[in-house]
Amino acid sequence: MSEREVLVHVTRVHIPAMSTVGEGEGWTEQDGTIYRVWFAGDHRPMRDLGEALARYNDGDDEVIAVLPMWAIRNILPSQEGGRA
Repeated sequence: MSEREVLVHVTRVHIPAMSTVGEGEGWTEQDGTIYRVWFAGDHRPMRDLGEALARYNDGDDEVIAVLPMWAIRNILPSQEGGRA
């Protein structure tokens, strides 16, 4: 992972009907601080992330994505004091 990438624990994916762009949410940890992350991307890999989340909800491993910085729409410190 480089400085141009962010490791995100994906918590939600949404692809509007007939859209070519999907949106996602998750969290990352940097220097002991948890940040909430919102990102966007092509609908095909976003669909794959959504399918992986469906499997995770059934007990599989956590879904983690390495995202390029250009895909990040917003990143803010979490107000919850824990994972977003």
